[in-house]
Amino acid sequence: MKKDKNLKSAPKTIFKRGWTMVELCVAMIALAILVGISIQAIKPKKFLIGPFAYAGVKNLRTANFEIIDKCNKNTGADYEVYGCEPNQGLPDAVAAVPAMQKEYDDNPGVYKGGRPTEASIDDPYCYEVANTFSVLGEINCKYNSGSNGEIKLPTGDGKGANAGVPNFQASNMVAYYYLESPWVKIVKGASTEGSEDTFNATDENDFYKQIFIDVNGNDKPNKIGEDQFPVRIYKLGGELIPGFCGDKGVYTSEKHPEESESNYQDRCAIENMPLFGSLANWQEENYPFAYNLYRSYADENDPDTRYSSAELLGVSYKEAACKGGRHNMLPREECDKYKNLNPDKYKNENLYNTDVEYGKYVLKNCTEGELSAFCIVRIARPGMPGLFRLPLL
Repeated sequence: MKKDKNLKSAPKTIFKRGWTMVELCVAMIALAILVGISIQAIKPKKFLIGPFAYAGVKNLRTANFEIIDKCNKNTGADYEVYGCEPNQGLPDAVAAVPAMQKEYDDNPGVYKGGRPTEASIDDPYCYEVANTFSVLGEINCKYNSGSNGEIKLPTGDGKGANAGVPNFQASNMVAYYYLESPWVKIVKGASTEGSEDTFNATDENDFYKQIFIDVNGNDKPNKIGEDQFPVRIYKLGGELIPGFCGDKGVYTSEKHPEESESNYQDRCAIENMPLFGSLANWQEENYPFAYNLYRSYADENDPDTRYSSAELLGVSYKEAACKGGRHNMLPREECDKYKNLNPDKYKNENLYNTDVEYGKYVLKNCTEGELSAFCIVRIARPGMPGLFRLPLL
């Protein structure tokens, strides 16, 4: 039989065609870029809102401690920061005016616009914070005798009349509002009147500001609880805790007897409220602000060496503060209410003190056992996908 010359048999080979290493690398790089673009387009909360809310608080807390360090170096007429004195916490606009006026009297014309007044100066706290950040655009920290009507949160599409006016916007896009507002006097962490509970009853005057952060400035959705969150700042220690809105107002036991309810300014404007559902109390939620409770202790046989352990991870501020006790910026009655409303979070009663001497419903590990045991509260670092980093400044 004659073979057909046009037929050619394919050569046999033991190799199959596949991707080269270069092709595989190119494909992986393209996939990574597409994932990054998708994350930015879809903007899932756990990837964007949480980390930026964390960065907003963490950066501000760091700035507070830097400012307090400067304040503690103030001596006599050598003002590194106007409006603060050693061991008196963050600066105060009212206290800054006399010092600035004295400098003006000693050096006439040193301030453009004439003799400094509460209406003409920048709030020193707001101004010092802004200067610790990399800022986009202008800084607006005008004190205006405690009433700067220009500052406002963005609403709607954040454009035109809906655009916000922040004190400043940081380079990571987080914007800050009402840092220039006056400090409000309160009683910090006092025990419930008439109770035997004296644990952590400081009964000392402190001052706070209610401010807002918006994690993306004028960008949508411009809604409280979605991209805008209230925060409370304490003057003496520079600590920050989540704030609240509306009827969650000031704690009944923390108002100073010399102050009236009018000093509490609820800046949760109706136009910024979500369309559906009620507002959360961010002190009782672990999103976007989650907290960890750490225990610090020393062994009785080795009192000079301290150890640490994690007691609670990723819980709400109120749970961490109430169960930890010593970092408690809350009145004790608030913790009692929280315990009564959340019995499921206190199921294992053997873990908690029942003696008022140690603080009722405070973890035993935070008050008893090894020498000098106590617990501290720290804001929890949110998880981030591998290709991204936290937007810390």
